[in-house]
Amino acid sequence: MAPRSTRSFRSARQKKAVKIFPRPTSGPLRPIVQCQTRKYNMKARAGRGLLLLLGRVQPCYC
Repeated sequence: MAPRSTRSFRSARQKKAVKIFPRPTSGPLRPIVQCQTRKYNMKARAGRGLLLLLGRVQPCYC
């Protein structure tokens, strides 16, 4: 069983997460992009930045 302080910290983190829920967890929004070379082209990764046009065309962000 966890010590009392660990349990209280965990419950405080959960309350804060519920309170700020719709916001992103950390950092700016980044678009999901496909890697380009043959070695990695089956993977998706976080892109560099957010374009206004991209938000209208394909709204999938990580």
